[in-house]
Amino acid sequence: MSRYSEILTVGKNKCHSLVFDFSKLDNVDTYFANYRIPTEEKMVVYAYSSRFSSLSMEGNGTIITDQAIYIHPSHEDWAPSNRIPLSDICNYLVYRENDRDMVRLLSDKRECRILGRTVAPNDTTAEELVELLRALQQSLIRGNSEDKQHYEETLNWALSYVQKGFRETGVLEGKYEEILSIIEKNPVYTTNALLLKAENAYRKCDDIFYENFLSGMEGALPRETIAVLRHPEKMFFKAFIRDIADVNADSMTRSLLNPYLNLKAKRQLTLCEAQILCMLCLRMEDMNIFDELFNMILPYLSSDEKWNIRCFAARNRRMRMSGVYEIMLTGNVPGATGLHFEDDLSLTPLHYALMIRNKELVLRLLSEREWGSGHGPLGRDKLLEIVYDYVFVASVLYEDEEFIKEVFLSTSESARALRRSLTKIQNFIEISERMKMKCKENLRERVAYQSKAFHAGSKEGFENYEKEISVLFHEIVEYDSRLEEYREMKDEMERELRDMLRGEIDDARSRASVIDEALHPFTEHIMRIFREPDALLAELADTMLDYRLYCYKEIYFLAPSYIKLKLPYYEWENGVIKERGITDFCEEGERDGVTFENPSEKARRAEEERNAREQQRQRERQRSRSAQSHNSTISDNTYHWFSEAALSDITILKHEYRLLVKKYHPDASKDSSTTDVLRAIMDERAEILEQM
Repeated sequence: MSRYSEILTVGKNKCHSLVFDFSKLDNVDTYFANYRIPTEEKMVVYAYSSRFSSLSMEGNGTIITDQAIYIHPSHEDWAPSNRIPLSDICNYLVYRENDRDMVRLLSDKRECRILGRTVAPNDTTAEELVELLRALQQSLIRGNSEDKQHYEETLNWALSYVQKGFRETGVLEGKYEEILSIIEKNPVYTTNALLLKAENAYRKCDDIFYENFLSGMEGALPRETIAVLRHPEKMFFKAFIRDIADVNADSMTRSLLNPYLNLKAKRQLTLCEAQILCMLCLRMEDMNIFDELFNMILPYLSSDEKWNIRCFAARNRRMRMSGVYEIMLTGNVPGATGLHFEDDLSLTPLHYALMIRNKELVLRLLSEREWGSGHGPLGRDKLLEIVYDYVFVASVLYEDEEFIKEVFLSTSESARALRRSLTKIQNFIEISERMKMKCKENLRERVAYQSKAFHAGSKEGFENYEKEISVLFHEIVEYDSRLEEYREMKDEMERELRDMLRGEIDDARSRASVIDEALHPFTEHIMRIFREPDALLAELADTMLDYRLYCYKEIYFLAPSYIKLKLPYYEWENGVIKERGITDFCEEGERDGVTFENPSEKARRAEEERNAREQQRQRERQRSRSAQSHNSTISDNTYHWFSEAALSDITILKHEYRLLVKKYHPDASKDSSTTDVLRAIMDERAEILEQM
């Protein structure tokens, strides 16, 4: 018997689901063949998680021999990956993400599943298999320094693995939490593991949860460390902000939903919490709260903090538009949500389609929604507004006048009234032509009937049809006249439209010359992106890692690092600020102890006040009806003038009583009829006080 067999069978009496006695199994030779087990090895343990297993065929469990673990039946090609030597077991972590999860082995080389999950509530096979393999590891570690070294190297790698996953997801989830609980049991890594757990607790953005976590760490961590953790912002804030700002980590948006909701629920926010909530609002696309909160904290932020938040906002918008751009490159129209995206330069999918120079795609986009004329982010800057106009962009990029006409008709404010008139005229023409054709059909029919009446010798019938034919001739002439008028009107409108379009094109191209001559850094940058066929692709590709964030008035936009504009900027390289080129630097305001009212709390309070006013109006309507019917007698504990809250809270009762007296006092209302109402209010108040 090998040393592995001795260790594995020590605790077999505690295992009720694992099979150690192979005399109970039929066709053991079949297992050797199906699992490709060498004949010189001996089966020690068979783990099979019953008919409820996701691997439900007989023989689909895990077999442990005196030399190796065999994961599942395999053909010859799978045999090497199906076998894990027991001599390598200390190179793996054995874990399950939860009580219903499958058994997993993880190393720096591979991650594999060695037993399928089960839905049977009483099946303990997976749990027993994990305990058995962990016991094997611990026994080997105690008895062999080389195995101990391998296991500690595995734990060291696993800690880095968890840290990497933590940065990618924002908070610890699933397997990372379970792996960390294994790592912290080793004294060498206990402190590092617990500090990572503390950072994760901080990222919950729940003060009570964090305090409870620290209370549970008493004795597990040195007092000095606990004292430092009492001020988690100093240790964890910057890393949290940096991780949130990773626009490439899509899974983080989902995993950070709870911290976002926790911060939104707080009444007051510290400056650090406000910055975190701003970043989370950008991830969750909650721009209403972001705009209000960012403006509140702006005077207290350092220059780096301001630009970091602006940078994430710009990168987030650009990343969303990159997805739209990739869809449009294939000639497809983005979904309804994507049609309303704008990038950091406030360019829309229609701008992108024009720059891609795909006419068919542009026409399809024009039919998807109302685009307006194309407005820039600064309405006061007329020169900048021109650059965003769709007709301007089309006129600069295309020579096809018919194509520009389609853009003009769909987006230009000045063309909309003319377009509607043209549509109506065309409808009138089509209706008149149909009516004229109907008259002609009736005319042919009446002529045929008249001919029959003539041959039948019916003078009266002949004369009647003659009258109808005359009327139809007159109607046809009228329709011809009307059609001629409509067509003349249509020709006139089309001439007007062509003149208007030609004027727009000429005006756009002359303005483009003016913009070029002005040498304004921002408009020059946009015009370069418009005109150079590969500029848009370069903008999106070359701002992935290294980029500059430029500022023009309230616009913050990205550009590749090699684009040099005479504007304030910050330059990033691999997520770290590399260079600052700003002229508007100013020191932040006093920060110590400053707090901010949560905008979501203000919104909740406003909603509560609206509801309270509505309830008050309803009560007043009820009181008015009660006063008019002179039924102000209070009986059976039914109260008409005071709210339910006032029945149990004397402060609310006093407040409502003062409001009612102010409203219904005869001196205030100038109406003597309110005396009875005031008396009823006083009687009701007295009865409520007695009930209290």
